[in-house]
Amino acid sequence: MNEEIAILVLWSLAALLLWALPVALSFRDAARIRQGPLGALAGLEAVKASGGAIDPATFVPPLVRLRETGVPEALREITGATRPADNPVDLDTAEGGLALDASVATLVHRCLEMIANDGLERWPAERIRPLETAYRRWLVQAGHSAADAAEGAATVVSALCQTLASAVGRWVLAQQNEAAAEQAWSSRESRDGEAVAVNHVIDRVFVADGCRWIVDYKTVHVPAGCGEDFLRARAAEYRPQLARYASLFAGDYQFAKSAFQVLSKEKEFAQWAPDDGDQLITLTAPKDLQDRLRQLPREVIDANHRYVLSAKPDRVAEAIETARQARAEDDTWPHLHYLWPQHPIMDWLLDRVLTQFGRHRAPVIQNPYLDLGEQAFILMGLVPNRKGQPLLVDWQVATRKAGGAMQLESYDSFITRAKLKADALSNRGIAFGTTDLQAVLPAAVAAMRAHMVERQGVFDTDMKARLAGTLAELEVLQGKQVQQLELRLENLLEGVRESKREQRSKQINQVFDEYRQWVADTMTTEPQPYIRVLAALTR
Repeated sequence: MNEEIAILVLWSLAALLLWALPVALSFRDAARIRQGPLGALAGLEAVKASGGAIDPATFVPPLVRLRETGVPEALREITGATRPADNPVDLDTAEGGLALDASVATLVHRCLEMIANDGLERWPAERIRPLETAYRRWLVQAGHSAADAAEGAATVVSALCQTLASAVGRWVLAQQNEAAAEQAWSSRESRDGEAVAVNHVIDRVFVADGCRWIVDYKTVHVPAGCGEDFLRARAAEYRPQLARYASLFAGDYQFAKSAFQVLSKEKEFAQWAPDDGDQLITLTAPKDLQDRLRQLPREVIDANHRYVLSAKPDRVAEAIETARQARAEDDTWPHLHYLWPQHPIMDWLLDRVLTQFGRHRAPVIQNPYLDLGEQAFILMGLVPNRKGQPLLVDWQVATRKAGGAMQLESYDSFITRAKLKADALSNRGIAFGTTDLQAVLPAAVAAMRAHMVERQGVFDTDMKARLAGTLAELEVLQGKQVQQLELRLENLLEGVRESKREQRSKQINQVFDEYRQWVADTMTTEPQPYIRVLAALTR
């Protein structure tokens, strides 16, 4: 993605003094810092029901009440909570018990989300102040004393009002291009050697002047009279979290452009042109793409087979609106397509990249960040079930230092140290021999196979236990259906009852037998894993 990535850390002060310390990051690690007064942001989460929106001033969340307000003794021993993305714990949150600051921060985040989604025009300061009672009630039901709830509610209201009075705060909450509040993202990361999906929730994100701003709200106490150094130090504590958010925004435009460049290296396979400024790809579809697009509705297919794709949703939205306003006799299909992974042209492009490498072939990359004499193979292991569906997938890198044995390294660890990233490595265009790599490839595959067989054994043991439990539940359910059948037949004549019992029992047994077989085939793994070599690397 060519747009600059910027990150804001928003601070709200309980002492009614608010500061902003925006931290701007780009993919080229160019950092810049701006400062200025900024209000804390707050609001109450929108709640909708079948009857329409509920007024936060009168809404009471359906919580289970304790006999006494507070935290159960058993829970007071817990010093922290699970954080899906390992976000740093706020230094102002108490290590034990129920922290008022944490609840205030949660309420502030929910309020911000509502204000950003509803629009600033619907949230004047005059609407905020009467909600203090609702905020106090929310904090009481979160387990705080009446006195603490009153203090926290006053802090939230003050933060909201000062935010709405701040030019920077209103800019952050205003309608922007590609804007979202509390947006959820997922990434693939390594935890204890295991590849896992990690969820992230970004408080506020939008694009302004070609720069993507990632805003993270922080409600912290700032001592009176503190200077810029204090705020900079606090911002540094959250930089890893914000840098992780920024890494999620590598865009589809960069992939598409790189793919076209690779495919056009030896000969021009299609007429295409990139536009980095507007993130546009203009393409005249070659014959094989024309054939693939024939399955689409006729109005989608361009008469001249010329397609323009944009990675910017606002540009696509404008094109859609223009098409909607066209006259009936004009072309009412937008001339600008959205560049995203689900577009048929992107599917075609991915297939063309994959077919660059023939069967049982893989790319070889010269990487200057590897140790001298080091060889590496990126491998994917897959264990399917009896239906051929993948149940267990793992990515590992088999590495071998000069004269050493083949060892496995986690994929995430390897790509970090080898700096495998788009535009991070240059192709020198120099041919080199692959004999040495070919010679040690069997050892790499053998190491990965042994790893997958071991994982398959552990996984299969767990699946067998789950299968036994599922089959037992099916047995109980089948017995209940038979009992239900007997109840329905008890008032029938003997001859009719026997005939219907035999007929219905046969149907019940057939259904459950077929489902047992389906469950067994689905939950039983094949004994041999499938190993695929994705790429080889050498110094």
